[in-house]
Amino acid sequence: MKPNNGELYEEWCYRARMFEHGVAMQRIAQGEAVELVLEEMTRRLLSKMMHPLFDLAKAEIVNEYDPVKSREEYKRLYLDKVGPRADHVSND
Repeated sequence: MKPNNGELYEEWCYRARMFEHGVAMQRIAQGEAVELVLEEMTRRLLSKMMHPLFDLAKAEIVNEYDPVKSREEYKRLYLDKVGPRADHVSND
């Protein structure tokens, strides 16, 4: 079920919920187990309602992380300023 042109996300969710509710009621009327029908309806609704949100999240994520550059910067800022570790301690 795709959103209509100009339809808000909330309106589309309401329409999808009503559709899935109708399908579930028909299946229950045909004698299917209520628990199984409701579980499948819930799974289908969550899948439908989360799909547009996942698409938006994927479109906005830009990965600019460069591990080599990050390692070099960390080495320059921290590791280069620390002296070598003592391999033993003497009480002289």
